[in-house]
Amino acid sequence: MSTDPGIPADGVESVLDEVQRMRAQGGSAAVWTALRRIADSGRAREAAAVSLGFGQRSMRHNAPGDAQRARAAFELAYEAGEGDTVATAAIQLAHFARQDGDVESAKEYLERAAQSETGHVAATAAYELGVLLQRTHDLDGAQRWYRRAMQGEDAGSAAGRASVNLGVLRQEAGDLDSAGELFRWACENGQGKVPGEAAYALGELLRREGETAQAEAMFEWSARARFPAALLALGRLLAAAGRLTEAEAALRQAADDYGDMAALTALGDVLVLRVEPGNDLAHLIVDLSMDEFIHAYTSHLPAGPEIAEAEECYRQAAAAGEHSALVHLGHLLMCTGRGPEADGVLRQAVQVGAAGAEAELATLLFLRGEVAEAARVLEPAVAAGNAAALITRATLYGHEDRPAQAVDLLRRALSVGGAALGAGAQLFILLALLGDLDGAQDALREMITTNDEAGLAALHQLLANLPALQEDLRRARDSGDADVLRQFTARLPEALQD
Repeated sequence: MSTDPGIPADGVESVLDEVQRMRAQGGSAAVWTALRRIADSGRAREAAAVSLGFGQRSMRHNAPGDAQRARAAFELAYEAGEGDTVATAAIQLAHFARQDGDVESAKEYLERAAQSETGHVAATAAYELGVLLQRTHDLDGAQRWYRRAMQGEDAGSAAGRASVNLGVLRQEAGDLDSAGELFRWACENGQGKVPGEAAYALGELLRREGETAQAEAMFEWSARARFPAALLALGRLLAAAGRLTEAEAALRQAADDYGDMAALTALGDVLVLRVEPGNDLAHLIVDLSMDEFIHAYTSHLPAGPEIAEAEECYRQAAAAGEHSALVHLGHLLMCTGRGPEADGVLRQAVQVGAAGAEAELATLLFLRGEVAEAARVLEPAVAAGNAAALITRATLYGHEDRPAQAVDLLRRALSVGGAALGAGAQLFILLALLGDLDGAQDALREMITTNDEAGLAALHQLLANLPALQEDLRRARDSGDADVLRQFTARLPEALQD
């Protein structure tokens, strides 16, 4: 570097003091000019630490040129500094490199930063490197660095964040025990917002495993920690358990506190459930006559304050860009006899790619007698393996007296998450009605073994007027005994036909 005669060697400290004062007062351009004069005078090491602080300050502002000056300051600190100054600058430079799409340079910066002797700096770099590798699909490498970020007594907040991310990767790999342990570790050791996020993740894992009481406790903890998604998850869990008053309170709070439009949509669902707790999916497969099929849709949502508020919830959420609300609104309109309006809403939902929109539109078309058009609407979603579309197409096959095709599609639906939509119950009922008692018994055993709450709840609701069969179902669930399952399965067809 060239020497600036305006800054004598013994005067650097006074210039640095002036830089610090200017930095505290703002004036990014003036600070940067002074720092460059020091670096050009051959005293870059003295300017390194101040450059790092200047760069960090500049990153928090959006004044013209701040980002460029920040990057240059980090480069100066990285090239001329030492110890944590270099490591911290490297972490920042890795962010810039990633923005440029230069993944290799970002890795090099972070690997150097991870060598810091200061625990929280090294852990931050390790965590950032894990995130980078995860985004580039190097999952083994990501897991190694997440584990490294968790090591050491001074790992700081990065350790908790790494534990959550590692838990998610272990969960995706099917290692649920390790995932649960990692989420629990983050709940106990994480800092800031991490415990709330970890409690939410653990709650979701427990919910999927059927541990609803423990899941509820974790969602409540996460909600108290102000993790935004927790109230929605808690509300949905309570609604599924039939605890509608508690669910409504949680969902209203989520909508009010966080403007959560998904929660507003779920609130609409809870209001509808207050009026009609029946399960549409069970009706579709059992009521094989067209008249009964139509009746199941056009009579179960009578006008009332709950339905009016539910409709407003759906409309407000849809207007805010929550596409799923369009599907729920279309269904409500269809079920209250407003077919033409439902048609327009559902076609809009299909156009924006809302999940389940094709299934609802196909149902509406079928109710109007447009069977071929209903099947055509479903074709792309069925080909893509959409569970709702597969279930609806199976229902159409049932009404077309093509039960074998219906069974095949219901099995496909179950393989892609259709259990949550009641596909297990539909498959069991259809096989029982067809006289395939072995297949039906296997389907029922699968629902019980996997704790298929949606399917079992649909069966229970279907048997609302048959208390003896409801008791058989309870016994089958509690015991899992093959003879009890067989007895229940054999009695079902006759009971439904009566």
